[in-house]
Amino acid sequence: MSSILSAEPPKVQPFQFPSRPQLGKRLRITCSVTQGDSPLRFAWLKNDLELPTATPSSSSSGEASDGDDPRPGASVDPGQESSVLVLRKLGVDDIGNYTCVVSNEAGTDKFQAFLRFPSENET
Repeated sequence: MSSILSAEPPKVQPFQFPSRPQLGKRLRITCSVTQGDSPLRFAWLKNDLELPTATPSSSSSGEASDGDDPRPGASVDPGQESSVLVLRKLGVDDIGNYTCVVSNEAGTDKFQAFLRFPSENET
């Protein structure tokens, strides 16, 4: 009789953007899992388009160079149990839906948050 080992699918820990992000400043958002067996694969999407992942040849800060980046100023630093989205200099072009997608051999989970800047009328 053979035993079948089943892997545990990932579960993304919800995250949120600051309610008052500051234009021109750096923003780092971490996507992590509360469960799930390794190896885990992380991907970040902005408005359903995948953002680039930093590679070993990227800068020492772990960020992709602007030349490799379809959305200049954004990069993804993958880890084994988490992934960090880095927006180097926040601007209005960063507004949008950001989704962290995590998968392993047992399944896929994702979480989405919206980055926005408050209007001048908001207190």
